[in-house]
Amino acid sequence: ALLRARGYRITPVGTEGELDPATFSLAGHAKRDLRHYRNKARKAGLLVEELPDSPATRAALLPVSRAWLPFKSWLASELEFLARPFVDYAEPGVRIFAARAGERIVAFTILDPMYDAGRVTGYTVSILRHRPDAPEGACDYINLYVLDRLLEEGISTLSLGVSPFCRMEEIARHTAAAFGAEAEFKFKRNYPPLVNHEKETAFAVDVMRAVVGADRRDRQHLR
Repeated sequence: ALLRARGYRITPVGTEGELDPATFSLAGHAKRDLRHYRNKARKAGLLVEELPDSPATRAALLPVSRAWLPFKSWLASELEFLARPFVDYAEPGVRIFAARAGERIVAFTILDPMYDAGRVTGYTVSILRHRPDAPEGACDYINLYVLDRLLEEGISTLSLGVSPFCRMEEIARHTAAAFGAEAEFKFKRNYPPLVNHEKETAFAVDVMRAVVGADRRDRQHLR
C-alpha cells in the first residue's frame, strides 16, 4: 500500500507457499503423496533430528550437497544468482534439520528465520538437499517433522518459498501494465511434462556407464 501510494506498480513474480503448523493436516486426497513419502521414510527407518549450526555440521552436510548438485544444476555447481547457496559456515538464527539412515545423513533442510518486530514468527525453508539414493520424499518427511516442532514451539508460519510463475496470467498482465501495455494470455495444456525420476535416472546412468564407459557419458544431457 505504501509503494502504491508513491506511484509504484507491484508486479508479482510468483506465489509464496505458507503453512500454519496449527491447521496443517495430512488428510484428504491432495495430501496423498505426502502420506506416501511419510510411510516410505518410516519403513526405511529414517530418523529426523535438529542439528546445531556449526562448521562441523556443515562439513557433515557437504557430501550430501555435492551429491545433490549434479542432479539439479546443469553446471553441477551452486547457482548463486538464482538461489541461496549452501555455505560451510554457521549463520545467525538459521536452523538445520537432517534425516539419517543409520549413521548416514541422507537429506537435510536449512531454515531461515522470519521476524516481526524483532521476534521470530516463522521460518522459510531455504535449502533442501538429499542424496540420490535417499528414500523418495525424504525432504518432505523432514518438513513434516519441522511442522510438528514449530507447532510445539508456538511458531505460526512455515514458508516453503516462492513458486515462480505460479500465476502466469496475472504475472503477464502486471508485467505488461508496468510498461503501459496490455497482454493477451493463452495457455495450452496439450503436452504433459517429462519427469525423469532421480532413482530411475541414476540406474540408467549406471547401465550406460557399464555399456559405453564412464568417459563417454555427458551428465548434462540427462536433464
